[in-house]
Amino acid sequence: MVSLIPNAHSLAYRLGKYIQEQNGTWIYGLEMPQASLREEFEKAGLKNIMEYSIGQEHSLTFLPQEHYLRAALEKFFKEWDLSCGTDIGQGYLLVTIGENIE
Repeated sequence: MVSLIPNAHSLAYRLGKYIQEQNGTWIYGLEMPQASLREEFEKAGLKNIMEYSIGQEHSLTFLPQEHYLRAALEKFFKEWDLSCGTDIGQGYLLVTIGENIE
């Protein structure tokens, strides 16, 4: 099973969503960001569970172009990619993958 849901750990997505909801421009309807689905997958009997985030660069588009956090995260993402090249959990989607081993 593969699940893609909004990532509760994505700073850009969460703040951008909040700003848009406050000014009435949020067009995506009800979204309930989650930090993890691991427990739900385990309760469903799934094994070999993996979680990671995707859409790190896309998460920035939820913030206004001129927002200071957008500029700071853009710079941080570029510097991080150059030095580490790994997922740091800031993608706007949380991917959870589990396997039924029966």
